[in-house]
Amino acid sequence: MRVSIKLKFSLFLGLLLILAISVLSYFVLRGVERNELTQAEASLAQHVKTVNLRVKQTYYTGVRLPPQQFLQRRGRELAAELAGFTGLEVTLYDVQGEQAGTSVQREPAQGSAAIADALAYALQNKIAYQNAGDKLLYLAPLQGPDGQMGVVQLQYSLRVRKASSRPSAICS
Repeated sequence: MRVSIKLKFSLFLGLLLILAISVLSYFVLRGVERNELTQAEASLAQHVKTVNLRVKQTYYTGVRLPPQQFLQRRGRELAAELAGFTGLEVTLYDVQGEQAGTSVQREPAQGSAAIADALAYALQNKIAYQNAGDKLLYLAPLQGPDGQMGVVQLQYSLRVRKASSRPSAICS
């Protein structure tokens, strides 16, 4: 059976088109993911700046206590207030890595060694990320009057990001 040159050429062009579309789709999706990550990082960094400013403001306007005592006394109240400012769940830790306050209503399952490692890294005045299911935990240094006062943990929902990247159907 002889296949004509027109059919061979058409099949070749079809396969070439499918390959080109696949490669371009891959690179476009990678670019979109990279862009989303960059935007999330910038947003979380801005939230950390807001948190640090609010903690310093509260520290300086209240009764002067040592930073660790301040965090232990005002941590829960501050975390709830900061959650209202940022729109994210906020957990505050002191410099020993002990939780000083949280805005999380349900008890999170955060006792894993990976989160402890991220917390230890953040206690070295560095930023750490931890993926916890459908949440991204962003741990950053909490700056006080004389340096690092502790760590702030922001919980960023990945559900919103995943939902925005799914194609949606229009119903009438």
